[in-house]
Amino acid sequence: MEKYVLTNLDLIDGASDKVLKDRAILVSGKHVEAVAERSQIGTPDGAALIDLGGATVMPGLIDAHTHLTYSKNEFSLILQQMNESVEFNTLGAAWNANLILSKGCTAIGDGATRGHIASAIRDAVNKGVIAGPKVVAAGQMISGAGGIGDHTSAWGLHENDSFLGVTANGADEVRTVVRKQIRSGVDWIKVTASGTPGNGWINGETQDLSYTEIKAAVDEASKHGKHVHAHAHDRHGIIDAVKAGVISIHSGEFVDDEGLELLAKTKCVFIPTIAWLKFRVQEGYASRYLRSSEVTRDRIEAFKDECRRGYEAAGTAIVKAFEMGVRVGIGSDGAH
Repeated sequence: MEKYVLTNLDLIDGASDKVLKDRAILVSGKHVEAVAERSQIGTPDGAALIDLGGATVMPGLIDAHTHLTYSKNEFSLILQQMNESVEFNTLGAAWNANLILSKGCTAIGDGATRGHIASAIRDAVNKGVIAGPKVVAAGQMISGAGGIGDHTSAWGLHENDSFLGVTANGADEVRTVVRKQIRSGVDWIKVTASGTPGNGWINGETQDLSYTEIKAAVDEASKHGKHVHAHAHDRHGIIDAVKAGVISIHSGEFVDDEGLELLAKTKCVFIPTIAWLKFRVQEGYASRYLRSSEVTRDRIEAFKDECRRGYEAAGTAIVKAFEMGVRVGIGSDGAH
């Protein structure tokens, strides 16, 4: 097993509030064996010395909510799913995985995927086929009919795994979808407890799946030792999802004090996605995102106003969450 010692470095260890000077790191293969002052590490037999020239080192970052299948070249998911095959999207996801790792992010939670792409990327990374971060892979997001995971028009309804979402109505349908996803090898389940700011048919202050439906997903996943995470902007969806037993709430900007108290009490993790909301406020994003349907100036401005309200609410929610002792993570919900 290859051994080497990284020397001449300063360290941000994530625990101390100070930069630790003149540290060294002993690495064996893919594992860090020791982190200490340079004099304490020494030079183990057979270990190579690598002088970092005074660089600052820190642990790998974790993006708790992103999507390997997203593309910075196409903001409209409907158009991406119409114009990119699942096979082509897989190649893009592999490229994204490499890029994410190169930016210092060593672990991600994939928040929903087309087909089985996230699981495939996870396995390819684990087997050394491609370079990428550790991937915790979800399957398709589970929404109710008309929810954000319902990516087809009502007059052209067609469900298959080429879409980012799948619809399920009622507890029994939710259980069926969860069972199929567990069978496919996902690490966790994604449910949508609300719409999204700017969505044309279900906005971020409208609840999607009910408590009963989310509880069915949690119960079914738990039989197999799996957790459920919830997309939830709306206060009612947040509360129902936390009460149902999800492991984390993603986005969550319209959470109220009752929801924050519940998050703190249950230790459910709050994963705000404020960077994504800020991006959606921009004119360029709004016009490109909306171009799959009839775009008017009024529609663009309404979209931006709704997203701006969400962005401002997210800033308030994050501060209050820290003040109230809520566990908070970081999620980009971004395209790479």
